[in-house]
Amino acid sequence: MKTNKTKNNLTENADEIRQKTMQILAGDQFTSALPYAQQWTKLCPRESMSWTALSIALYGLNRHAEARKALDKAILVNSTDWLSLSRMAGIASFLKYRLPEAEQLIRSALRLQPDAQTNWYVLGRILNEQGKYIEAMLCLSRAAEINENPSMSELCRDMIFEIGITDYSRN
Repeated sequence: MKTNKTKNNLTENADEIRQKTMQILAGDQFTSALPYAQQWTKLCPRESMSWTALSIALYGLNRHAEARKALDKAILVNSTDWLSLSRMAGIASFLKYRLPEAEQLIRSALRLQPDAQTNWYVLGRILNEQGKYIEAMLCLSRAAEINENPSMSELCRDMIFEIGITDYSRN
């Protein structure tokens, strides 16, 4: 009975740490989020989202080598929920790291959430980084069209413009 109570306390604590981490990261407060993300990975080492959150915090602090190591652990966990898949692919796109795998992750996320603007944006970023400009512009166009977040839609349109210039300048 004591073991169950301890396990329940750890689960509750992990849930609180998860919520706090995600809340702080949403505000781009990477220094504040880092200790929470580190604690989350200790409580939930087999959860890809904990490692992804750590990777995001480390990336935000310009600690890219450490962010890549945390992302490696997140990918190793092999998550199946769309949010983890999307966030792993997103941080990979910003790190310009493991892009072919990130493309597969975001495509899996899209199968689970085909109307999520963020998923199309992330796929567009990844494809752009891989030099697949036409497909990237189509994905970014789809993201802008969904328009869940008007500022993201504007960012997508700006990226389409930039990719178009890059694509034509290669001819």
